[in-house]
Amino acid sequence: MSERYSRLFTLPDQLYVNGSPVVIVAGALLKDNRENRLVAQLKFRNIQPLIINSLTVRITPYDPADRETAAVTTYNYLDLLALRDEEFGQKEAIVIPDSTVRSFTVEVTEVIFANKDVWKSEGKKWERLQPPVLIESVLKEPEQVLSNTSRLKGLDGNEKMGKSLGNAIFLCDDDETIKNKIMGAVTDPSK
Repeated sequence: MSERYSRLFTLPDQLYVNGSPVVIVAGALLKDNRENRLVAQLKFRNIQPLIINSLTVRITPYDPADRETAAVTTYNYLDLLALRDEEFGQKEAIVIPDSTVRSFTVEVTEVIFANKDVWKSEGKKWERLQPPVLIESVLKEPEQVLSNTSRLKGLDGNEKMGKSLGNAIFLCDDDETIKNKIMGAVTDPSK
């Protein structure tokens, strides 16, 4: 960041609301030292397969005592054509008219896709997206359970079960064939 801008506030990263087609990747409140004004800058990521044509945000500003100011700002990002996983918005400065603002919250209120479908947020609170849980931390490597029998004996009781030995039951066998093979199988003579 150059000397032209001073960062006054940074949004939590990766803001999301359930079902949203976008994630608010980052956001900041900047003081433009040259123009003596405040601007908000936001970055979004399209997280679904449809192309995003436009996006509307509502910025709720707060003063130094964390009181909401009256200057709620609505801003439209137009003509985006944002593809899946594409980030956008970071090059646009949203002017905040109240110079006492020192923080803000943001909500994506509407997304319009290239096919003219519309998504609306329904006023839900945007919260920080939790980092993904690695599957290795949830699923543990199973332990081997070995029996005393090193191989499954074939239907003849002598060899291992196998297709080439002709002593196996096949998934494609019909019910009658399976029944005949099981009834004719050699079992443990000690039982």
